[in-house]
Amino acid sequence: MFFGREKTVFGWRSKALTALIVYFAGFATAIYTLAPAQDCPDRGALTINLAGGEGGDWNAKTQQFAVVAKAGIGNFLRIAEEKAIAAGKIIQAQMAQQRKNTEK
Repeated sequence: MFFGREKTVFGWRSKALTALIVYFAGFATAIYTLAPAQDCPDRGALTINLAGGEGGDWNAKTQQFAVVAKAGIGNFLRIAEEKAIAAGKIIQAQMAQQRKNTEK
């Protein structure tokens, strides 16, 4: 007991880190969901601007942003997967080392 409270398994730093990870994962999901699709069949309906003219320039910029965003998110996910696998291997090695030390 520490100041009348039981010792918890996770400290405030772990909880804060978990909250940040969940927050940024949700933010990345929102960006991915709201980014325009590259091959959307009803894209022609959005090419008219408020003045009534064709919005081809806006549509081209949107398409370009979609391609860049999709590539960036794909790159982020690839790197995150590689880092997660590496972290898992490191954790497994440390756990094996601890088990080895406790068995002696």
